[in-house]
Amino acid sequence: MALQYHPDVCRDGLKKEESTKMFVQVNEAYKTLSNPKLKEEYDSELFGLGNLRTSKWMEQVGELNRKSQTGKNGASSSSWGSRMRARN
Repeated sequence: MALQYHPDVCRDGLKKEESTKMFVQVNEAYKTLSNPKLKEEYDSELFGLGNLRTSKWMEQVGELNRKSQTGKNGASSSSWGSRMRARN
């Protein structure tokens, strides 16, 4: 596709601007997909895993806040470890 849309290959002056835009997009896609870290980020966003990670993080923060409030009030006598063992 890079060869197909390369601005120097395009002979039609009217399509040269469109060809240049497509070439830039193809180049960006290649950079993303050929870099393992960028590809992982792209896949996460594409398949909605980014939102899943964010919601999991928010769930963990909420759990920590709840536990810290419970500990301050003295309402819970069991430790976090014993609650996790009981839960699993």
